[in-house]
Order: sequence, then structure tokens, then C-alpha cells
Amino acid sequence: MTPSGAFLFAHQPWTLNDHSRLTGYIMPSAVIPFPERYRLVVMDVDGTLLDSHHRLPDRVAESVRNAQQSGIAVALATGKMLTAVAPLVHAMSLHGPQITLHGAALVLAETAEPLVYTPLHPDDRKVIIETVRRAAPEVLITHFAIDRIYLDEPDHPLLPILLSYGEHDPVTVPSLLADSLPPAAKILVVGTHEQLRDLRGVVTPALGARVIITTTAPDFLEFFHLAAGKGNGLDALLDTLHLPHSAVIAIGDGENDIPLFAGAGLSVAMGNANSVVRAAADLVIGTNDETAVADFLDELLQARHV
Repeated sequence: MTPSGAFLFAHQPWTLNDHSRLTGYIMPSAVIPFPERYRLVVMDVDGTLLDSHHRLPDRVAESVRNAQQSGIAVALATGKMLTAVAPLVHAMSLHGPQITLHGAALVLAETAEPLVYTPLHPDDRKVIIETVRRAAPEVLITHFAIDRIYLDEPDHPLLPILLSYGEHDPVTVPSLLADSLPPAAKILVVGTHEQLRDLRGVVTPALGARVIITTTAPDFLEFFHLAAGKGNGLDALLDTLHLPHSAVIAIGDGENDIPLFAGAGLSVAMGNANSVVRAAADLVIGTNDETAVADFLDELLQARHV
């Protein structure tokens, strides 16, 4: 991981011709290039593993377990805390390091021990909160520490949206600007699509050089350290596992997955991703409601045994 947060990779991802970028198209085994070289699959959670109701389909969980039993390691790359995805980790029998909080934390699944943690600078945290409050007082602001969420508006009407994504109940504090709060892995803002679009346009000139700003769901705008992000989280994961970037398949659906794609030997976008994310990937598969991750993993295992 570089202190500047720059993505520095020694390889160029293999790229399919444009005709293969078809939403819902599941590749025949021959289309997956050099399937035997892939030793790790890193996957986003919401919009990728989970369906549109934020549920893990049984078939997806089974395919992930089968991949691991066949010798392919699997890790999550999520904006959530490890505690929020613990049921998924258990259901898919995941172990080892997991990329959490958008790469701000690389955490062991078995013990929740952070191997790498890159929180926001305290000054940046305060500037983010103050800037957002001035620009859009109607949105909900939350402070994500490594294992807990904090807010100072417990009756905010947008809180149910956050909770619908499976996050734990936040802790209410008198003020998010208090110095006594633990370091923030990220600041997550909840609002409508229109509110967040307008807010991003206002805050990016003021904050864009200090922190990463990205959308992770239609309802979320998030801020985290320049040296965090899923791409740098992948760097830290590969350093820990002693694997090259060429051995990785990355699967995702969001803007924050594009740096993850850049660091993978093969990048796979979900069919429910927007056009920018799909264009950044080597392959486009079906949607999260079509259990496309399971189809892809099954095809990968078949290709490895041809």
C-alpha cells in the first residue's frame, strides 16, 4: 500500500473484446482466460453477493463454499464493518483476512483482529461533518469506527434506510464533532439520490483533495482516507497472502469497486452495475437477483477442470 493512495500495479488486466460485455451473459468455460491461474476471488457484498432484498441466496453461499473446497480462496471487499457481515462469513465458511470499511481495515475473519487500519485524519473527519452539515442539513451523517457506528440524530427519518442494509444499531452521542469518539474509518451520509448528487457537487471542490468521496449505493455518499479504498485494501490483502495481482478475480457492482477491478487479473461487473462500472470490467455477468455470482463460480470451477 502506498501512503499516497495511488494504485500502482505491475500488470495490465486481461481484457475481453467488447462483444463479451453483455448483461446477463454467462461465459462458457473457454471464455475465462487461463482459469488455472486464479487463486483468489474477492467480492463486493451489497449488489453482488446479496440480492436486491439484501439477502444471501443459498445457491450463492453453496457456490462460494464449493470454490474454497476446490482450492480457490474467497474474501469479501465491503464497505461494512466485519461485525455487520459476520453472518455472511459464517454462511460461506470464509476465513482469513477480509477487506472491510472500503479498504480502511483488513480484518481477520476468525478473530476480528485488524491487520491494517487506515482511519480518517481527525481534522479531515471534522471538516467533512461540518462541510456536509452546512451544505445539506437534511441528510443523515454517521461515523463508522472499526466496530461501531455513531450518530447524533437518533430520530432522523433516513435512519431506517441505513438499517435496511443490515448495519448494526448505531450508538447515539451528543455530537459527532466530539474528540472522544474513536477514529473514523469513514463518514457515511444517507440521503436521496438527488440530495447526494447535489451534495457531492458542492463538497468535492472543498474535500476532494483531502479524502476519497464515492457513492456506494443510491442512498449513500461516503468519505474515507486517501490511502484507504478497495484497491489499496486489495494490495494489503495480497501482501498478507503473498499472492500476485494476476491471481485475483474481483467481482463488484459499484463505483467503489473500480479500484478493486484495477488491481485484479480478471475483473467482473454485475449486470445490475451502472454503465461506468460495467465499462471498467473485463467481463459483465448477470444480476445479483439472478444469482450470477454462483453461475460465474460454477463456470470457473468447470473451466479449471476441463
